[in-house]
Amino acid sequence: MRLKSISGAFVAFALAIPTLVFAQMRPTAMDVAGMSSVSDPQLSGDGRVVVYTLKTWDFDPDSVQDDEESKAGWSSDQQLWLAPADGSAPARQITFGEESASSPRFAPDGRWLAFLRKQDGDRKIHLLRLSSGVWGGGETQILDTGDLSPESLQIAPDSRTISFIATPPMSDAEKEAKQASGGAVRFGEEWRNARLYSMSSETGEVTELTDGSEHVIDYAWSPAAHQVAIVASESADPYHSFSLRTVKLIDARTGEVERVLEEEPGAIGHIAWSPRMRYIAYEKGENSLSLLNALVVHSLRGGPSKNVVASLDPTLSGFVWSEDGNIVAHVYEKTKSQFYSISPDGQRIERIASPGVVFGESFATDTNRRVAVGVASTPSSAPNPMTVNLKTGATNTVADVHPYTSDWDMAVADVFAWDGPEGTKLEGVLWRTPLARNGAPAPLMVLPHGGPDSVTTENFSSWAQFFAARGFHVFRPNYRGGFGYGHDFYAANRGRLGEIEFMDIESGVDALIDAGIADPARLVYGGWSWGGFCTAYTIAHTNRYQAAVAGAAVTDTVNQYALSDINHGVAAEWEYTTVPWTNFEPFDDASAVRHLEGATTPTLIIHGMADDRVPFGQGITLYRALKDVGCEVEFLAYPREPHGFREPAHTAHMLQAWADWYAEHLSGN
Repeated sequence: MRLKSISGAFVAFALAIPTLVFAQMRPTAMDVAGMSSVSDPQLSGDGRVVVYTLKTWDFDPDSVQDDEESKAGWSSDQQLWLAPADGSAPARQITFGEESASSPRFAPDGRWLAFLRKQDGDRKIHLLRLSSGVWGGGETQILDTGDLSPESLQIAPDSRTISFIATPPMSDAEKEAKQASGGAVRFGEEWRNARLYSMSSETGEVTELTDGSEHVIDYAWSPAAHQVAIVASESADPYHSFSLRTVKLIDARTGEVERVLEEEPGAIGHIAWSPRMRYIAYEKGENSLSLLNALVVHSLRGGPSKNVVASLDPTLSGFVWSEDGNIVAHVYEKTKSQFYSISPDGQRIERIASPGVVFGESFATDTNRRVAVGVASTPSSAPNPMTVNLKTGATNTVADVHPYTSDWDMAVADVFAWDGPEGTKLEGVLWRTPLARNGAPAPLMVLPHGGPDSVTTENFSSWAQFFAARGFHVFRPNYRGGFGYGHDFYAANRGRLGEIEFMDIESGVDALIDAGIADPARLVYGGWSWGGFCTAYTIAHTNRYQAAVAGAAVTDTVNQYALSDINHGVAAEWEYTTVPWTNFEPFDDASAVRHLEGATTPTLIIHGMADDRVPFGQGITLYRALKDVGCEVEFLAYPREPHGFREPAHTAHMLQAWADWYAEHLSGN
């Protein structure tokens, strides 16, 4: 199905290129764009019920408008759903209305559920009373937070206090000054820090716990509800809030700082108290920019803090405290999820049975801390809310939120390993197209992960399934510089960005050809973000691919340093071991646009025009460079889109154009 609602130029482009040979296979681009998304699952105190947020999309071709800024016939609905934790009965929707519901939180005493929803344009806290086993269906109580728009909702363990993070609006004087200047911005100082607030669930009285001198990112209540541990940064500038965080304890009544746990700004992840308040633990990046490879435990009874997972050399992705006082940590080990039980002193580390699915990073537990709930998937099953037993690692699907995928032609995925350059053992995940002919070599699409601070795991990838349904084996390699394989692997591309990724990925493609899996005459390449960087760097250093697609690609690393919202300062000092004004050489070496003289690979560039992470000018730079060297190039620019696309009309059009670009340039092979 063609999208009639985007600009005429886009439609003309889409109609001018060949129809896909495998267009009847599912998932289609519209299928992928319209996928539901599940998030923020929470367990009731007794562990019997799970509530989660479900966002669904609907496409009505009859409502398509000519206005380029319309939603092109798409509409969304985000509501709360409830299901028994054991999956014994179907889930049912418990909130309704035009406004989205989010951030569900059970009161520990089990009497009510709090969530966020907009009211008169601002987010408000809604309370849904729970009684006699009847959930939802009635009116909710709306708590007045004045001109504050709450985020990061939590309920204190005593059920008497609701807490939230909010950014205060501008004062009248600030508004007048802004208007008088015509909206001038003091660049680099325009950020408004979010503050932590508490509110009585009985009286509605709101107390400000932090004064705005720092930006509050996350927080955790003590079990006795007397203290709060907060994760904060110097300012709300994404550069600070992304990777320069500190940790401290404050009094839950006055906001007075009682103790600083982490004073040196760095990468900080999840934070949580032990059940009996003897310890506080949090994830930390030790000697790294963003790899959370340390689980720091502070004893509140004195003594030094300790990294209790030093012997694991892990990639941490969430943890909870269990009923026996141990920590259950979720770790990405190569392409898999793994859980470990760890004593607070780090003397005992036990591996819990592998769950057989890949979880995300966020978990919630019941009051007894026997079960946790998160979102998990496999390469051929889309993400669903799942529980995991903290003793055995056994998992259970709470609800199937993607029943429509039963009609899709799912590709089978497995791990492919090879001997990489410089003596490194490498591996990735290979989705094998269902259209492969009896083991004969198939067209290969190389789809590297972004980051580079990331990892391809054996989870669900709608993009991999989409391109596999178009007739490609889809190869997602784990190159050095990513997560999941230890700190040395993560640090291997420092000062050698581009060089390392290129040699690792190309060696994997060679191995797939040697194994008779990939057809060397039908190779295509494409990626997003740092995967787009890999694409641009690759077409600058080899012409063996028949077509390439560079999505939100870093192409000029000096301009990326200057213009990106986070990729400067300590980020560059970690990745390049310097800043460009001190030493341009490693930046020039990594910039694709410095090496495109002989590029001949037909390239489609895709970029969002509102991208702050990899600014839109990066796409323009690559386009100008390829034009100037005489390389075939097209450029699709999408209005309003940030680094990750949000509008399904754009997603559907982008994926279809991507697949059609490949089809056009492989049609003669």
